[in-house]
Amino acid sequence: MTDNGSDQPTPRNAKQVIDEQNAFLVREMMQSNIWGGGDWRYGTGWNGTGWRAQALKRRDIGGKTGTTNDSKDTWYTGYGPGIVTTVWVGFDDHSRELGRTTRNANLGDERQPIYGAESGAKTAEPAWIDFMQHALADVPEQNKVVPSGIVKVRIDRETGLLTRKTDHTSMFEYFIKGTEPTEYVSDQSDGNIYESSTESLF
Repeated sequence: MTDNGSDQPTPRNAKQVIDEQNAFLVREMMQSNIWGGGDWRYGTGWNGTGWRAQALKRRDIGGKTGTTNDSKDTWYTGYGPGIVTTVWVGFDDHSRELGRTTRNANLGDERQPIYGAESGAKTAEPAWIDFMQHALADVPEQNKVVPSGIVKVRIDRETGLLTRKTDHTSMFEYFIKGTEPTEYVSDQSDGNIYESSTESLF
């Protein structure tokens, strides 16, 4: 029997330390570590350091790579629906480095292993991907839920200011309501982040 007189244990939830709006923005940031953004056709495309996890073919995952100086420790921490996992690779003896490998000229591109200094993306993330492939095998992909208090606005890629353009120079971004930009980028913008269409500096 438990303290409340039932045979079911009382859940002991951790204290909430950040609000759901903050958690949502961090989730978005960590998703971009895998999926990147931009448009490759116009030269604005980019990949995050966790791009290898695209192999899982899920948009409800995210994570972050980590590598200490001199590649002594590497890790990948990421999430999926109902699970957070960290893979760490390193030595108990912190004086040891993980080292580096060089490209093998005798192997073709198809058989070329990962080479260069060890890092969270190259060393730890592959194990994270293998684990998550099994852990999420029977878990349906979950749609994004945007909490109240979050707004989505179209911004200019160069300046971060609002824009009315709908081409490759713009993108949608989430903000906590009240923190979104309020000024529009000038149609003649030279890329100066301090320039706006409503105010002159001098």
